[in-house]
Amino acid sequence: MSRVQKLFFRMDLIDRLTQPANRAFGKLHRLVDKTKTKISGMAQSAQNGFRNIAFGALGLVGAGHAIAGAMAPALEMNRAMGEVASLGVHESELNNLKNTAMNFAEQYGESASEFVSASYDIQSAIGGLANGELAAFTKASGVLAVATKSDASVITDYVGTMYGIFQTQADAMGKAAWVNKLAGQTASAVQMFKTTGSEMAGAFSSLGAGANTAGIAMTEQMAVLGTLQATMSGSEAGTKYRAFLKGVGKAQDKLGMQFTDSAGRMLPMVQILEKLKGKFGAMDKTADSVALQEAFGSSQAVGLIQLLSSKVGGLNSSIAELGNQKGMEKAEEMARAIVDPWDQFAASVRNLRIAMGDLLLPVLNPLIEKMSGGIQTLRKWSVMFPNLSKAVGALALVVLGFVGVMALLSLGAGIAQVAWGGMMIMWAAMTPLIWLKNAALVALSTSWFLVNVVAAAFPGFWLVAALVAVVAGIYLLVKYWDDLKAALGEQEWFKAIVSMVDTVSNKLTELGNSKWFEGLTKAFVFVKNQFMDLVKFIAENNPIQLVADGIGTLVDKLGLGEDISIDETKKSVRESVSNVSVAGMGGGGIQQDIANISNKGNHIENMTVVSPSAVNGASLKDEFEMI
Repeated sequence: MSRVQKLFFRMDLIDRLTQPANRAFGKLHRLVDKTKTKISGMAQSAQNGFRNIAFGALGLVGAGHAIAGAMAPALEMNRAMGEVASLGVHESELNNLKNTAMNFAEQYGESASEFVSASYDIQSAIGGLANGELAAFTKASGVLAVATKSDASVITDYVGTMYGIFQTQADAMGKAAWVNKLAGQTASAVQMFKTTGSEMAGAFSSLGAGANTAGIAMTEQMAVLGTLQATMSGSEAGTKYRAFLKGVGKAQDKLGMQFTDSAGRMLPMVQILEKLKGKFGAMDKTADSVALQEAFGSSQAVGLIQLLSSKVGGLNSSIAELGNQKGMEKAEEMARAIVDPWDQFAASVRNLRIAMGDLLLPVLNPLIEKMSGGIQTLRKWSVMFPNLSKAVGALALVVLGFVGVMALLSLGAGIAQVAWGGMMIMWAAMTPLIWLKNAALVALSTSWFLVNVVAAAFPGFWLVAALVAVVAGIYLLVKYWDDLKAALGEQEWFKAIVSMVDTVSNKLTELGNSKWFEGLTKAFVFVKNQFMDLVKFIAENNPIQLVADGIGTLVDKLGLGEDISIDETKKSVRESVSNVSVAGMGGGGIQQDIANISNKGNHIENMTVVSPSAVNGASLKDEFEMI
């Protein structure tokens, strides 16, 4: 069998062996592909389903939020109106209140529903409001809150407190007219005395009804408290004023002065201060302070007198200016200066939504009531038919279970896609490292091949390499001996090694210092020099060439030489090769091929084999087996 026939036989054998394996692996690959396709289809279906569910849910939620957002102002207004109605307010008063709230919101950029909520507190604190008085009180409170930049709830409490103090005057004047006057005077006081509505509310809360009981007008009380707030808080001003009123009756007896009129009512604050100044002068002496404190009974009252005694003229003018405020025009003027047009626009939009909501609520409320009734019916059925409820619950759990399985499948597919993408990124990032690794392996293979070549050419290479390794190890050991000794100094075995090394080192030191070693060194140097001289002589004179030339001359002289041409030499070699028979090999085959090649006269001068790795017997054996 020729080499070509052997090659085809091997190829046919390999094909016969690999064909069943290829069919089996092909079926396996098709099965895997079908499974992968089914799983991908299920995952895609799950994703599409969840996407549709999400879009549907978002649509429902969005629609619900849109409806709720559109109806929110109307719902807030209805809740506020319901709270006020719960206090027994007549329907006509409620309608008037709602219209006033809408107009107030558009005019001052506030919330109409908050306006109505504030009226709840006013109605709770002040009884008997009728004929639009509830709306008037609420509007006055709202305008004053805007004008004094105060919280609406604080001003509402303030109005309620002031009505409790001045109820007699309010009822006599008319509640609506009185509250408008209160709003105007309070706004004017805030402007004159650079205070706030909250501070004025705190001042009157601390003062209480004592000044009104003493017959002091509201304008005077407001002027005194406002003047005191130039140097103190509103609550502290009310405390000092109350201390003064408490001690004024006792003081007139001790000081021998009259602070009340013929009717027993206290004189105005300006007259009392002028009388005290006429008796004590500037009242800046310590003795004056002591006398005043003994008379009024507290340092708080003395502090008020000393502070106001220097401001009598200003106090008198402030009282007169506050008395000129008959309505809440001043409060409205200050509020309009503060209002932002954008707030007015937003309030107008809210009012429009309230109006639209009022039209839609009669349609939506019955629907919501029916839905609530349906849910209540379902709840009753769940109690009446527990088995049916369990079945429905189990069915819902099964459906949710399928949803969960599909969700896990979609989640797994998503995680796999993300992981695959991450692997691709990592692979792309590792590609340069793989290139470097391959280059390093090629360099290492080339280096190892060169080492094998050098080792084959020079049998002593490994001995030299071993000596170099030993020398390098000794060098590193000596260089890092101290560090190694410090790191392993506590180990018993290392101590034994150190002791042995020290002993050997001492012996070698003694040997190196001995006389006979010095003589041995000199003898070695002498032998080395003689050897080098011999090598130098041989290199210069080439005695082998001289001997060869002498033999050639001798042969020529004796006539023993014979001229043989190169062509005849080649012919003799070829004939000798063609006549050689190989033992154990019959005709044909390699012997016949050699003979045929020899007869054809082919001649190969040189043949070079290039191998990427070192050539060894195992690789040659494998190569010959493939032929």
